[in-house]
Amino acid sequence: MHQQHTTTQQHEEYMIQKLQQMEKHIYQLESQLGVANQEISNLKQQKTQLQQQLNDIQINSVGQEFTEAISKSSVDRVLQRKDKSVNKVKKQPGTLKLDLLNQIFTEYPNLVRPIIHIKLTDEDFN
Repeated sequence: MHQQHTTTQQHEEYMIQKLQQMEKHIYQLESQLGVANQEISNLKQQKTQLQQQLNDIQINSVGQEFTEAISKSSVDRVLQRKDKSVNKVKKQPGTLKLDLLNQIFTEYPNLVRPIIHIKLTDEDFN
């Protein structure tokens, strides 16, 4: 009978020890779970910030492309105009139509009259 009581007591102590180990393990897991949940929260926050930065970059990139396209087309138009005006000048070298200039300034009196420098050569006097 005494031996049976001792065996039951040993078994009880063993069970108490196992329960304490389980409680300790549960506490450790809960602690790790808390750390993991905090890490998940931090990573989600970083992900949101990175997505916002990516969106900002994409918006800025599209805006920059749009601006470049507008300015490029403006520059292209100016260059085309210059090409056309250069071609006109090449087609009419040495001629200056004063009557046309006077007509333009008569129609548009607010225009500033340009100062035109004419360099005469010996050929002009011949």
